[in-house]
Amino acid sequence: VQNPSAPLFWLDPDQTSGHGSRYSMMGAVSGPNSQTIRYQVDDRTALIRTGDEQQELHDIDVFELLNGLIETTTVIGLPADFPVSGGYFGYFGYELKSLILGPNAHRADTPDAYWLRPESLIVYDHRERLTHLLWLGPEKEIKAGVAAEKLDQLEEVLRGKESGASTTESGLSLGLEPAPKGAPPSQTKPAAVLPEPSSSISSR
Repeated sequence: VQNPSAPLFWLDPDQTSGHGSRYSMMGAVSGPNSQTIRYQVDDRTALIRTGDEQQELHDIDVFELLNGLIETTTVIGLPADFPVSGGYFGYFGYELKSLILGPNAHRADTPDAYWLRPESLIVYDHRERLTHLLWLGPEKEIKAGVAAEKLDQLEEVLRGKESGASTTESGLSLGLEPAPKGAPPSQTKPAAVLPEPSSSISSR
């Protein structure tokens, strides 16, 4: 989010519905494990960028592409009742109906499908007033402590790079002291780390 040129998203719940809408999510394409997918239905081409690497796939169904990526992702470290596990955020355009119903009469100026997978994901629980941090990367980096380092960096950004704050650790969760006076009364908790998908279409 600090990089103004990076694709990003911010999703807020409908807090007026009363049906458990309690989480806000935000993330950006920043970091070597972040990924974007641009899809054009006319030539069935997907342009996949992972970090600084780019790959172009031809004659591919975008629904099958995303299903394959999601199915090969393993999520670890999340509480059983936590409803968010990272993944892809984006849209399917109306033009994709040609994959199912027949030729399109019009062509969009924007990609017919656009999806992004953030390396780091911020999830805010409005009910508990907690901020959860998730990180995605190869399992070898998780074991090497890279995940903890990245989460610490993100935590510092959210705290305004304050120093001297006391913390207590419990497994993968890290509960911080309440925010300073005048700041929103929230906490920051690394909730999970996510191994990088093993899909063969990912390029590094």
